[in-house]
Amino acid sequence: MEIKRKIIGGLAVVLIVAGLIVLPLQTVEATGNDIGYVSEEVYEVHPEVVKFQQDMQQQIQAYEQQFMEEISGLDQQEDMQEIQQIQQQVEQQIQIEQAEKQEKLFEKVEADLENVREELGLDIILHEQVVISGGQDVTEEVKDYFENM
Repeated sequence: MEIKRKIIGGLAVVLIVAGLIVLPLQTVEATGNDIGYVSEEVYEVHPEVVKFQQDMQQQIQAYEQQFMEEISGLDQQEDMQEIQQIQQQVEQQIQIEQAEKQEKLFEKVEADLENVREELGLDIILHEQVVISGGQDVTEEVKDYFENM
């Protein structure tokens, strides 16, 4: 569950930052109906996000098994420092692998958001956290699009 929260949060942050960067760089001639916004829920149903979460969960289990095998012959009291070092190495491997896969995931989700934006006839889709007023909530439409990909 912790990984899922980090992934969803990471996606949201990337899209929020992208929205904040893009907005000042372009003038959007749009009425409130041409601007859509979504909540984090849309990322939870994207097929690539679901697959990523499953893959990472399996990978973490494999790393946990590897960790347990590596420390199986060590004494919990006498070899605590070595155990901690092995644990740090395993955690670092997980973080590196997750970061590499997340970059590709972000690109795929952004491309799919672009496709659904065009299909809905919107000028821009933002994360709901950057919307102060106006726009239309297209969370359900985007979720439906992702679920039917």
